Amino acid sequence: MVEALTRFLTNRLILVYDGFLVSATGYADYFCDEPRADKQSSPIQEGETSVLNTELVYRCSNIQPSNIVALPPAAPHPNSGAAVEHFKGFIEAMDGPVAMSRARTLWDAILETGSIPTDQQTCELIADFQIPAIRDRLIADIPGIDEPITQILMAQTRQAPRWSRVEWAELVLMHLYTHCDPSYVAAVLTAIGYISWWQGRGSKAIQFIDMALDASPQYRLAVLIRQMLRAGYLASWATDRRKAYRSL
Repeated sequence: MVEALTRFLTNRLILVYDGFLVSATGYADYFCDEPRADKQSSPIQEGETSVLNTELVYRCSNIQPSNIVALPPAAPHPNSGAAVEHFKGFIEAMDGPVAMSRARTLWDAILETGSIPTDQQTCELIADFQIPAIRDRLIADIPGIDEPITQILMAQTRQAPRWSRVEWAELVLMHLYTHCDPSYVAAVLTAIGYISWWQGRGSKAIQFIDMALDASPQYRLAVLIRQMLRAGYLASWATDRRKAYRSL
């Protein structure tokens, strides 16, 4: 099976350089040509500090002890739904470029100053994320890169993301989630999933996207991202050691 897979990948110009047999406690070289009497698997702990592990991290295969997403409990204010609807109607009534500029200014101020949004700002940001065009622009603004929006969303930029800003954006989005009425959470969870994908955490990303779809099964952006994740599409940032996310 391994030989057939290797040929299949080679025919598609994907070279297999090495392979390993991995168990819960150790790993061994699969392609070793010379059998050795002392051939034993190496302890799995050795792999965590090896060059192999470093390369796997750079290539978007950073395995963590647990990939189970645990969301903080949501506790929206009883009047938050009405407030979000108020802001949403206000935004939709504005001229498009003005509404976009207003949303980006607020979002950038929160991300640059590292401040927690006030209750009013929280409701306004939740409303902003309900408008698809504004939502996409705000997601693209997270890495702090001045390049075309499509290249940012697909993680194909010349510049590296400002990861400290991205980390803060994730915390702010979690804050928005805890204040969201269930009917608004899909947009926020999708944005958090997007960040996880940028960071090379595909299994975590798909959990956020699945939760977004649980809340809103037809949410278009979540559907598209889920298809991308299921196809194994990797964020280019996560495969470039100059741009990849490194959790501290």
